[in-house]
Amino acid sequence: MEILLIRLVGHCRRHAVPVLLAAAVLVTLAGGLAATRLAMMTDTDQLFSPDLPWRQRAMAFDQLFPQFRDLLVAVIDADSPELADATAAGLAASLQAEPSLITTVRRPDALPFFAREGLLFLDQAALGQVLDRTIDAQPFLGQLAADPGTRGLFAALGLLAMGAQRDPAALDAYRPALDAFHQALAGVLAGKARPLSWSRLLGGGLAEQAGRFR
Repeated sequence: MEILLIRLVGHCRRHAVPVLLAAAVLVTLAGGLAATRLAMMTDTDQLFSPDLPWRQRAMAFDQLFPQFRDLLVAVIDADSPELADATAAGLAASLQAEPSLITTVRRPDALPFFAREGLLFLDQAALGQVLDRTIDAQPFLGQLAADPGTRGLFAALGLLAMGAQRDPAALDAYRPALDAFHQALAGVLAGKARPLSWSRLLGGGLAEQAGRFR
């Protein structure tokens, strides 16, 4: 091997110009083959042979259910249910405005039927807690419904304070809501505004069952 390498180096040295020209031709051919033959495949299904039984079943499924082909799923992660819903709705509206790029846009977690009838899917105990919490907050919500602004909010908080003066124990039912308002206002004063979640105020732990994602 050593002798062969010595002879090869000597031959290349004696015929340097033809060797360089041949190398340039080979590099050019290799570059052309790479540009025309090599590509990046982003479809992971193509990594497996189509002759595999499970691949054949998958391809048959795609033919029977074309609505699941070329499907792009966007997942929204937010700190509050309201922020997640608003972001998802805004994204869906933006995508629907591009019919040349996006064929259809669907939000499976925001179907009108579940928006109307979603409470009926709760267990009786969980539904009773939500209704009891909503009934307890009726005076507070009524004030906000009449004036859904900053003035109405502080007027409603003032009603709670008046009720606490008459019966301090009655304030215990509103303590989680008051703590939430306190954290929201303190965050604004500290320069770290954080939206208040009304779903969590009324739904309690029930609002967390849907998770952070939309």
